[in-house]
Amino acid sequence: MLTMAMLLLSVSSPAEPPPHPRSVDAIATQVVEVQLSLEPVAAYLHGLPLPRHDSFGARTPDELAGARDRYDELRTELAAIDPSSLPERDAVTFAVTEEYLQAEHGLRVCRRELWAVDHMFGWHRILPIIAARQPVDTPEQRSQALQRWGSLGAWVDAEIENLRTGLSAGYSAPRPVVVRVLAQLESMTGEGATSPVDSPAARATDPAFASAFQEIIGEVVDPALRRYSRFLKDEYLSGARAGLGISEHPSGEACYAASLRYYTTLQDSPEAIMRLGASTVARNLAEIAAMTGKPRRDLDLPELMRSIREHPANGFASEEEIFGLTKELVEKGRQASKEIFVALPRQRLEVTLYPPHLRGSGVSSHYEPGGDAGRPARFMLQTDDWEQQRRSDIEILAFHEAFPGHHLQQGLVADAQSHPISRLAGNSAYTEGWGRYAEALAEELGLYSSELSRIQRRLWPARGMVADPGLHTKGWTRDQTYHYLLETGRFTPAQTDDLIDRMAILPGQLTAYDAGGLQFRALREKAEAALGSRFSLVQFHSLLLDKGPVPLSALQRMVDGWIAAKTRERAGVEDAGRGTSR
Repeated sequence: MLTMAMLLLSVSSPAEPPPHPRSVDAIATQVVEVQLSLEPVAAYLHGLPLPRHDSFGARTPDELAGARDRYDELRTELAAIDPSSLPERDAVTFAVTEEYLQAEHGLRVCRRELWAVDHMFGWHRILPIIAARQPVDTPEQRSQALQRWGSLGAWVDAEIENLRTGLSAGYSAPRPVVVRVLAQLESMTGEGATSPVDSPAARATDPAFASAFQEIIGEVVDPALRRYSRFLKDEYLSGARAGLGISEHPSGEACYAASLRYYTTLQDSPEAIMRLGASTVARNLAEIAAMTGKPRRDLDLPELMRSIREHPANGFASEEEIFGLTKELVEKGRQASKEIFVALPRQRLEVTLYPPHLRGSGVSSHYEPGGDAGRPARFMLQTDDWEQQRRSDIEILAFHEAFPGHHLQQGLVADAQSHPISRLAGNSAYTEGWGRYAEALAEELGLYSSELSRIQRRLWPARGMVADPGLHTKGWTRDQTYHYLLETGRFTPAQTDDLIDRMAILPGQLTAYDAGGLQFRALREKAEAALGSRFSLVQFHSLLLDKGPVPLSALQRMVDGWIAAKTRERAGVEDAGRGTSR
């Protein structure tokens, strides 16, 4: 029988593996500890234990340099281990840890700490999540809460100094992104705004603590947010880069290559990603042409999208109707998923509209993991331009974000007994790739209500593999990118602008959806062709999901090993049968 180590690594074991001072498990645990010292909020998002809740994490240059040095030590330790000797669980942990450390090392060229003004995942966006998860049940926890939130002013001042250093060194966020962040900050601190971080005070049963926490909001938190906002408006905005591409940064080309590696876990060049994306777009268009009964050359995308968007059955009468339909689709997907998965996650999923401070801020609908299985995950639904949204949009979105998409996958991760680094180090190609694969899976399950959704599902995929490297490495303008994305009809004009600014601040991330989705599909087709009638979709899905997020290269080795094992199993049965007949 093949072990997971053999499936993952396909390397012959030496007779006597060289000794190593610490186990893979211990090294991975240290990696998690270093990352949580940098970003404690990751513990809340991924259900990881956090020893103390009194800090926002490391941000000064010395602190960041110390973390990098520690990562280098751990990378050296891990390299001394012979992976072929490892048992199943450690083989998975090794593959995930190795990829995480290598990707982190490669990303250093980007100097991300020098231009971390981000409307998608910026620190100001994360504050409400930290506040909601801040434990305040015991006197010690309440003391740590006051210590953490009382330190925000100094943390923000360090952040401002990093950004000043970035400006002087040629690193900055794109100007449109800065404008979006300023709007978000205004909604958090403007006149009449309700503080989005008052959850600890609201949840506490200790009146003295509640009063002290509210005082910190008034004397530390709000002034820090306003100070950051003034800095961005008065000093940073004029120096922020006018272009969107990362190519404007020093070592921008190397940064983009490292970002591709980080998000996809692959070694593909931007050119290879663009070629694969373009060929996939062409194949999708050919399928659409066949569905509409027209030759490919006669396919008129603008007219096709006009007919989809203006179809009387494809619109909504209210924001509430979108919200209601989304909840119905989540349950519909959940029930259908029972047919092709061994189990569904125990974790609940809540469909939630955006809070006031995020409305109109350019943050798209998305999935927020609950962390541990006992805390519900959230499907955050953006309905700002509900009049322009379509039923076909919402169907694709719901099956991507909920069932059989992100929540099914990430909920099972929350249930898994893998090493904590598997939760922390999940890569976009695995998570977003699964979401894209799930969109097609929903069609196999008959979940789409009309041909409109089935056509629209094929219009958007792989465009990100073309537009993202085009924007960051090929000099694409905003206008050029806008029209390439808008013609798919998958997004409204406002959502298309949102997407472009998201691409600008997260170079490489948009390629991961289809880099991963194509890999999931290719692995399934390979297994189906090799195993024929012995292929089990339920078993295949378990193979993909049971070990949690792994690099795509490791996933491919796992599938190859599974196919080989199934093939040998069949050969053994046939040999036994021939022996019996004799």
